[in-house]
Amino acid sequence: MSQFPEPREAPDAAAEEALVRRAQAGDRDAFRSLYQKYQDRVFATAYRIAGDRETAADLTQEVFVKIFEELPGFRFGSRFSTWLYRVAANHAINKASETARHARLNERIARERPAAAPADPPSRDRFAGERLQAALAALSVKLRAVTVLRYLEGLSYEEIAETLELSIGTVKSRLFLAHATLRELMDDDVKEGDR
Repeated sequence: MSQFPEPREAPDAAAEEALVRRAQAGDRDAFRSLYQKYQDRVFATAYRIAGDRETAADLTQEVFVKIFEELPGFRFGSRFSTWLYRVAANHAINKASETARHARLNERIARERPAAAPADPPSRDRFAGERLQAALAALSVKLRAVTVLRYLEGLSYEEIAETLELSIGTVKSRLFLAHATLRELMDDDVKEGDR
């Protein structure tokens, strides 16, 4: 049995388009409906990429502010949900990359200034004990993004490629690397559990 949930069925495209068009026309109730419809999935995507619930909550709000501001320019070149995932995934990837850069910089500063007071250890995500999140967190941000979109959000290779603006070959390659890494991590967990 797979440890990832089955992909969800795609929402009705015509109903989604009508709702988006109403929101573009300034209907705040329509935008609120879009928010309510997608907030949990945007949060889940952000959480699984960023690895931290507080960061994911902030990212979710930032994504919907960005969507609200850019919605009038949305031209239906793709489905709204695909565009939303693109914004959410890219925003989470950028935030995770920025956090990693800051962590590396802080480590470097700490190494170069040994006389200074020791830096506080990085705070651990209180949900890091969840096996799946721990395994996802071990992946690079790029591998994590394709894994989350494929297995936890149920997007096809084509939708992932469109969302992340990658070729389908790159999506498949990253998923292959993610599978290999996750398999190795899960095998290590099993071996440690046997000790």
